[in-house]
Order: sequence, then C-alpha cells, then structure tokens
Amino acid sequence: MPLGTPRFQRYIDTCSGARGLAFALYTSNVDLSLALLRNISAFEVALRNAYDIVITRKWHGSTHWLLDYDSPFLRTQIVTQNRKMVDQSYIVR
Repeated sequence: MPLGTPRFQRYIDTCSGARGLAFALYTSNVDLSLALLRNISAFEVALRNAYDIVITRKWHGSTHWLLDYDSPFLRTQIVTQNRKMVDQSYIVR
C-alpha cells in the first residue's frame, strides 16, 4: 500500500526520526483500523437488520416493505421547492 512522504513524516516525527519504529507504528495503526472497520461493518449489518425487523412487524403490505410500492419508502413524495415540483424521496430510493 502506498505511503506518501507527508503522511509518513508524521510517524517519523512521533518516533523521533526512527524510521523502523515509525513504520511499525504505521502498520500497527493500519491493523487497528482494519479491526475497527470489521466491527463497524458488523454493527452496520446488525443495525439494518434491526430496522428491518421493527419495520416488518409494523408493515401490513402484501410484499416486503422495501419492495412494496405502497410503502412510504418507495412512494413518491412530491413537494414544491422554489416553485418547482420535486420528488423528495428520489435520493432515498
């Protein structure tokens, strides 16, 4: 993985110029970031699943709430902005 001079310089400065120690610190930071990202990813999936469980319990449509065109998630919500009709739900979809 590329490591630019300005970025690596921060590690060299932190390690009082010891390049080997600076690189070890950098790789430790990468390892920590990977571990955190794994946990953040798992949390994101769990959160989406929790939303789905709660919304599915409340949804009484004939198909899943994400796929049903009667769902507020898919329903077009037209509003007026600056004298123009805008589909407010377009970005969400």
